[in-house]
Amino acid sequence: MPSPHAALSPDPWTLARIGDARGLLRLHRDGGVSLDAPDRAGLTPAHYAAGNGHVAAVLALIELRARVDLADWTGTTPAHDAASDGHHEVIEVLHAAGVALDVANHCGMTPAHLAAVGNHATVIDALSQCRVPLGLGTSMGGTPAHCAARHGSLEAIHALRMAGAPMGLRDHAGFTPLELAQVRGHLLVVAALSRTPPVAGVASRHNAVHDWRPRGRAVA
Repeated sequence: MPSPHAALSPDPWTLARIGDARGLLRLHRDGGVSLDAPDRAGLTPAHYAAGNGHVAAVLALIELRARVDLADWTGTTPAHDAASDGHHEVIEVLHAAGVALDVANHCGMTPAHLAAVGNHATVIDALSQCRVPLGLGTSMGGTPAHCAARHGSLEAIHALRMAGAPMGLRDHAGFTPLELAQVRGHLLVVAALSRTPPVAGVASRHNAVHDWRPRGRAVA
């Protein structure tokens, strides 16, 4: 149900943030308002809808041909925000709309990295189903597995393993995910990764490992 504040002063960012899909459709019908414009924080309506998990609002924006792939000043897209907050349904909707889900922000983080940081296994599962590479490296060479290991994200580790993601690559500092988990004292993650042998290669965005047998401001 629309907020009373949105009724007094309807704008696309507020409507998207509260998930008022009908309000967005009404605003577009009345005309004169861009659904792609960023607010003062640099966020588009799609950022707010995706980051808050409002599937209906995201679908409304797509129906109205709004851009749902625009990045803010940090390079963060609505897909990043959806992944960071665990909204796997939004990830699936964006994929169906043709949005690229392996785009990196200015820190080199893709939606998969942010899902790993947040321990969002359902998002990792959704990305895997969408055939998104899960072995891309950040500017520091960290893969999603490195991010999960660093933050103790056990469910994400299991999801990455089940998706066939590379678990033993070394980052640019020479660490494997297992070694990062050991340094951070994440014992359950250490146990989960102990069966993963190290790989001689180093992760990069240009040489990702693919194995498909089976709010995003974080830094790797």
